[in-house]
Amino acid sequence: MIRHFITCLFIAVTTTQASAQATAQSSVPPRHQVVTEGIDFFGADLEPLFDTTRQACQVLCLGNPECKAFTYNSRTNACFPKSEVSEKTEYAGAISAEILPTDPRVLEIADMRRKDLTFLSDSDLSKAYTQAVNIGAAHPAGQWEVQAMLDAARAKTGEGDFLNAMRWTGGAISVLDTSDLWADYARLSLRIRTNGSDVKQRDVRRALLASTNAYLRALTDGARVS
Repeated sequence: MIRHFITCLFIAVTTTQASAQATAQSSVPPRHQVVTEGIDFFGADLEPLFDTTRQACQVLCLGNPECKAFTYNSRTNACFPKSEVSEKTEYAGAISAEILPTDPRVLEIADMRRKDLTFLSDSDLSKAYTQAVNIGAAHPAGQWEVQAMLDAARAKTGEGDFLNAMRWTGGAISVLDTSDLWADYARLSLRIRTNGSDVKQRDVRRALLASTNAYLRALTDGARVS
């Protein structure tokens, strides 16, 4: 029990410090994750972490440059960060993620774009950063090709099913992490038909954060203002 408490406390402190440091050093996450559910990754294991959470596993891997992927076993609450993946097999309860580097051009231009966003608070920018870190976990996409997700998003938009269109777009974002997809994600969030002011406020908030992420990643002025 004490060990579990200490582990949770350590992860909480590490997460807070990592978020603060990342926000201070970069405007967008330097790496992002593509999540696959029900698949176990085999490969070169780094130091495992036991009696933990999926979120902590994510933080551990994203914070370690040597970590290129991880598998979290939700049955045993165990985290297995990996320096490479050699095989993938089906396993109920497994949540795995591959870690991809952010486009270096985006990393460079995002800091410039951020200077234009003085009307946003540090808290707003931090929340946008957190949204980008977690987009892969929110929309597991490892089992689909990117084009299939984009086609599904267009089809759902045509049907007026904006919620699922947004979800498919979120999956594509976890792979490509481009400005135009973040902008689509924001627009679709605003078009979701919801009941209740609390739910609508959540959708609007998601859209505002996604718009910020779209702006930070815009590689051209034309994309920036579209």
